[in-house]
Amino acid sequence: MTLLLLLFILVGILHTNALVEIKDDTYSTLVADTADESENEVWLIMFYAPWCHHCHKVRPIFEKLAITTPSKVKFGVIDATVNKKSTAE
Repeated sequence: MTLLLLLFILVGILHTNALVEIKDDTYSTLVADTADESENEVWLIMFYAPWCHHCHKVRPIFEKLAITTPSKVKFGVIDATVNKKSTAE
């Protein structure tokens, strides 16, 4: 039982760490500044609106991809209704 609980906690930690919430003030340090080709890092970013029904349906799929994709690919989400600067870039 303890092992099962530990497994659920570990999955929860991986789940929350796999998807990065990007905001205007963190966009340049997380994404734009790491766009150097030598980094060998790729970002896949989902732009969403909290009121968007389609975004709510896609989000769980995007989260699964973030967990199961190799670490070279980083996954982020940006609330496009709030973070206008990073959405425009």
